[in-house]
Amino acid sequence: GSRSQTAQLHEMSNRLQIEPVNENTFKTIDVRGCFSSPKVNDFQSLFDCSWNFDRLVLKSSEGNRELLNLQKSGSFNAFACIDAENESPIAFFTLAASTLCVPAQYRKGKDPASWDSFPSIQIDYLFVDMDLRKCGVGSFILNWIKKQSLDRRFQFEAFRFIYLNSIKTEQAIRFYKKNDFVFADCDDELDIEQTLNDGTFCDDKEMVVPMFFDLNSLKL
Repeated sequence: GSRSQTAQLHEMSNRLQIEPVNENTFKTIDVRGCFSSPKVNDFQSLFDCSWNFDRLVLKSSEGNRELLNLQKSGSFNAFACIDAENESPIAFFTLAASTLCVPAQYRKGKDPASWDSFPSIQIDYLFVDMDLRKCGVGSFILNWIKKQSLDRRFQFEAFRFIYLNSIKTEQAIRFYKKNDFVFADCDDELDIEQTLNDGTFCDDKEMVVPMFFDLNSLKL
């Protein structure tokens, strides 16, 4: 029942830790035969990730990974969620600085609150090991991002929102809605909410849906 599921989620979260990605992050996955060749899509089969992300973590002929090069260049920061029990990465995500144009209700009042767009943190990629879906890993990561963002926004750079583009599948959208993300586009909200409610929603993995979380909704 829900009680045993809650206990399972609690046990799982106690084993998880977030670390910046480095070359050592990939060692346990390399042992499983991944990243051996761009023609081998083992990483995709493990994480059901996009081809773009698969390309970033594959070893080049020089032995480099583009993900690490992009991180060093300042394009984004990449993180891994590590299962401390076997020291293996079970999820990956990236964060970057961005701006977000938000619906009108978030822009009420005088300047600067009425700005059309706000500084935000963008989640570019978020992939969880397929065998560990629905175990609370994704929610653990989002809660970690929220906490880190809240801690930093008054200590260093100013930003208000956490922004992402959800793949247009019912599972992904319901997952982000469960974690208090809302639609950035009012038309998306009307159309998707209606089709989710009446059972006519159709998955389209080629499309994305902009969604965001408002850090002002968290208590300081």
